[in-house]
Amino acid sequence: SNDAVHVFEKALPAGEIIQQRIRFIQSDNYVDMAKAYGKYLENTALSQGSNRSTSIPLALEIVGAIDKQKQLLGFPKLRPVPLSTFGDMQSMLEDIKNKSQAPLYARLVGCLSGGVRQKFMPAAKPLSILGSSGDLKKLFHWAKDQDIAIYLDGDIQYARNSGLFSGFLSFSDSARFASNEVVKLFKFSPIWYGKLVSEKPFYLLTQRSIKKANKAFLSTAKKLNAPGLAYNNLGSDLSGNYASRKRTTRESALNLQKNILQETSAKGFDIMSTNASNYAIENSSIITN
Repeated sequence: SNDAVHVFEKALPAGEIIQQRIRFIQSDNYVDMAKAYGKYLENTALSQGSNRSTSIPLALEIVGAIDKQKQLLGFPKLRPVPLSTFGDMQSMLEDIKNKSQAPLYARLVGCLSGGVRQKFMPAAKPLSILGSSGDLKKLFHWAKDQDIAIYLDGDIQYARNSGLFSGFLSFSDSARFASNEVVKLFKFSPIWYGKLVSEKPFYLLTQRSIKKANKAFLSTAKKLNAPGLAYNNLGSDLSGNYASRKRTTRESALNLQKNILQETSAKGFDIMSTNASNYAIENSSIITN
C-alpha cells in the first residue's frame, strides 16, 4: 500500500553471495522451459542422490490421528482422534504389498503428540491412542523385513498447539518480523483465501529452536528404531528471522536445512522429502509431490 515503509539492506550479510543461473532456450513455451529445468536437475542435483530405483515407486501417506473439537470441562478443545492405529497401518501396507510389485514407500503422518497438528517437537512422543511405542517398533521391524521403506513424519520448523507444558515459549522460541513482532501464522481458507483466524495460530521457530527440535526428533526416531524420517516441510519452506538479536537470513536458513539433512543421512536414516527444492535433493531417498 501507499502507507507501507520499505527497508532495504545496504549490503549483503558477511560471507553471503547472490548467484543467478540463466539458461537460454530457443522457445517461448512454458513447457519447454520446464523440460529444460528438468534436464538441468537430472544433470546436477538428481545425479547426486542415492538409493535410486529404476522402477516406478508407490508412495503412500497414512494418517495416524486427526484433531477434533471436543468438550473438556464445558470448554471446546482440540483433541487428537485415532484414524489409523499402528496395527491398522501394518494391515493396510500388508494388503497393498500383496497386490502390488512396485517399490513401496510409506509416510506415517500424525503419529506423534498432537496428531496432524503436531506439538513442539521436544515434547512430541508416539500417540498412545494409536498404540504403544513397542507397537510402532514392531511396525518398523515388520516393514524392514517386507522391504517396505517407511518414514516417520515430523515437523521441526513450526510449533502448533504448544505452550509452557510442551516446553514452548512464543517469546523466546518464535522467529520475529522486522517490526520485532512474533511470527504468528494462520491457515488460509481454500474457499475464500483468507486467514482462518477462528483457528489456533502456529509459530515459526528460531534456528536455535529448530536445532533443538531436530535433536529431539532424531533421539525419538533412534529409540523407535525408525529406518527413515519425513521432514514435514524441510526443503520446501525457507524462512528468515528478523529479530534484532537472533537475526537469520534465508541463506543462513538454507544452510541450516542442508546441515540437518546431511546430519540425518549421516546417522543412517533415509529421508523422504515433499515439494523439495534442489538443495534438499542430494540427501533424499524419495521426493513426493
